[in-house]
Amino acid sequence: MIPMQDVWVALATSEVASALRLSRWGYAAVNATHIAALGLLFGSVVTLDLRLLGLWRSTVLADLARPLVPIAAVGLIIAVASGLLLFVTR
Repeated sequence: MIPMQDVWVALATSEVASALRLSRWGYAAVNATHIAALGLLFGSVVTLDLRLLGLWRSTVLADLARPLVPIAAVGLIIAVASGLLLFVTR
C-alpha cells in the first residue's frame, strides 16, 4: 500500500497543481468556484432546514426538496473537487 504522504506529494507536484501555482488567475478562479459551490450547498441545506423548522408551511416539502437536493449534491461535488485543487496548490 502506498503511504499517504507519497500520495500528497504526488498531488502537490502534479502538472495541475503547478499550473495553478504559476497561473495569474487560475487559483483565483478555482477559489471563486469553491466559494460558489459552498453557497449552493449551504443555501440548499439552509432552505430545507428552514422549511423543516416551519417556515413556508404552505409549500409541500417534497416540492421544495425536489430541486434543492440535486443542487446541494452538485454543490458538494464541486466544493470537494475545487477544495482538493486548492489544497494541493498551497
